[in-house]
Amino acid sequence: MKNHPAPCPRCFQSRAAPAFFAALLSLGMTVFLLGSPLFAAVSPEPVLFFNRAGIKTLKERVASPAYKPTWDPILAYADGVCDPGSRHYADPVAFVEAARNTKEKNLTHMFPRRLSGWMETLSFAHAMTGKKKYKEHAIKLLHAGIDDAIVNVVNGSIYAGVRGDMMRALAIGLDYFSPLMTPEQRAPVVEAARKCMESLAEEFARPDSQWHAWTVPHNFSGVTGGAAGLLALVLREDFPDKSREWLGMAETIVLNWLDAAFEDKGANIEGVDYMQYGLGNALMLAEALARVEKRRAIIEHPKLKMVSYFLAMQILPGASGYEARNDSRYDSDRGESKGTGAPFLLLLASGFNDATRADPLAAWLWTQSRRADKNLMQIAWHHLGVEHLGSQVKSPAQLIPAPYGEHFKKRGLCVWRTGWAKDDTYFAIEAGHYIPVTHNQGDKGHFTLYGLGQRWAVDVGYGNNRDPKGRSQTVTHSCVLVDGKGQALSGGGLGTDGDVLDYINNNAFGYALIDAKSAYNKNDKDMPGVPVTKALRHAFYVRPSEGVPAYAVVLDDIEEEGAPHAFTWQMITWETMQVSEKDSGTFVVAPSGGSSQPRMVVRVSAATGLDLAHAPLELAGAPGIDPLKYIKLTATSQSTGNPRFAALLAPLPAGYRHDPALSVRKISQGTLVSIEWPGRIDRILWNGDKATLMNPVKPAK
Repeated sequence: MKNHPAPCPRCFQSRAAPAFFAALLSLGMTVFLLGSPLFAAVSPEPVLFFNRAGIKTLKERVASPAYKPTWDPILAYADGVCDPGSRHYADPVAFVEAARNTKEKNLTHMFPRRLSGWMETLSFAHAMTGKKKYKEHAIKLLHAGIDDAIVNVVNGSIYAGVRGDMMRALAIGLDYFSPLMTPEQRAPVVEAARKCMESLAEEFARPDSQWHAWTVPHNFSGVTGGAAGLLALVLREDFPDKSREWLGMAETIVLNWLDAAFEDKGANIEGVDYMQYGLGNALMLAEALARVEKRRAIIEHPKLKMVSYFLAMQILPGASGYEARNDSRYDSDRGESKGTGAPFLLLLASGFNDATRADPLAAWLWTQSRRADKNLMQIAWHHLGVEHLGSQVKSPAQLIPAPYGEHFKKRGLCVWRTGWAKDDTYFAIEAGHYIPVTHNQGDKGHFTLYGLGQRWAVDVGYGNNRDPKGRSQTVTHSCVLVDGKGQALSGGGLGTDGDVLDYINNNAFGYALIDAKSAYNKNDKDMPGVPVTKALRHAFYVRPSEGVPAYAVVLDDIEEEGAPHAFTWQMITWETMQVSEKDSGTFVVAPSGGSSQPRMVVRVSAATGLDLAHAPLELAGAPGIDPLKYIKLTATSQSTGNPRFAALLAPLPAGYRHDPALSVRKISQGTLVSIEWPGRIDRILWNGDKATLMNPVKPAK
């Protein structure tokens, strides 16, 4: 970890966008170039998203037919927040009462984020319309938000993210409404903001605090560092000297997070959801710093430039969702939801409003994955300009060289894909080292497979708890259980280690060798799991060729000594799939619709006999997390040592008539795994920690 001074000058060679991208993106960006010097002795005016001079441009924008679909829902929501008869009404009295009568965990997750969303919406509605009701209700809510029942709990919480949520809410509220409040109205809000900043600064000054230890790689650092910087900018008139110190601290927190939590190829060590949560506030600060004070240390961070590449490798083929690994969700927020995150892809796509630094890959991602939620940043950051840029990219294949695959080493994530269209396929497997106390699950060696418009082998998504049967544990992942037990307890601040021992990506196939022994044996707190002596998993992804579609093969070399054990191979699929068990060791997984739909043939082999089963897997919800249903496929083998599972996962396009066959037999060099297709037999030679895809042969006539 680097401890960056502030400001921290950096330089690197950025990826230049083509000239026509630059020309497109330059349209409509001038509003961001307006702004006064950071500590000019003038009356406070907004700086976080726009200033008074920029309001005219924004009014013209919201009045245009092109922005009507974005602006109308924002205005309607603002009206609802102020209307006691609306389901969106924000009642200041009820807000405080609820805070005084709820548990800390609920408080820290709910109230600051709601307040932040209300401040975003009401400030923009007032700026665009001038209607008094938005200002008056916003000030009432801001005063409710600084009630001791909220602020004291927030400042005393070890959950640093909630402190960022609160500072963001105060920053946005003060940024716009400061000159519209009386001195008596403004003073208590400023005092609450000062307390938040001083509390963070006191902690940061201690070398042994969380800000120099476990929090550094956690999303908390992006959330809190970013928000602290926003609040420092807003308090520049009230505390000129202190605000400079606070701003330097905030920038350092964000830069340290980017160093520790991201790898050179853009992958974050946590799931996509938490990466986006951290980046939201951090990049809001980066944009404001660059525009107001010409400080570009965050923007120029080289790892940030690769985030769009990581997301492009994570997005599902022909879909808007990303992989749901590590406490994420397939329909995860892209920064549109009010109060959390920010539509950071807009900033990356625009090069932070610098057309010469535009990122067309980020623009494509925005056009593919944005949700229906609307917020002021989509208008202030000119999403139509970015969408125009994104429309010029038909596929990431224009920007990423084939063959498409990557080993994100710090994360331990291996991915391969044929492309980004609906008919393409995507296969992934993960086994990285746990970095306390980031989000982690008992899923070392867990595979996922998507394509042909379907989610075949899936992740169960958000867990973040220690429920032995919950979403964070091996029992709900496509891994192997031993006597019904999986890897050591994970989630909720616990984690396990895995290793990627080998990785290959070429035009013919992809391959990874996973070692999950440590994950089965114990977690980071030395809590025991299963005492396996070996847990190797070979994963092959064979690219399509000669009329054979893409498919995967997974080979398990897992062993526990002693009496016979029940080894259970698992695969989790989507609840809407229809699963049937065919001949010995075969499942067929298909959506409804019969022969007009694709299907996946799953064949499993083991050294001893197999018992196949499939059953619904229903997982409980949590605050903000819906309960979800899946189907779990299992193949159980009773073995005195090593079941040596071999599994074929073959997604077949609609109309493909031939189901591939799987055979496993001993030969002098080891074990020969054969996959027979019409006119071709693919072969894998498997011998312990070695597995090699051999040249295909023609079937005997």
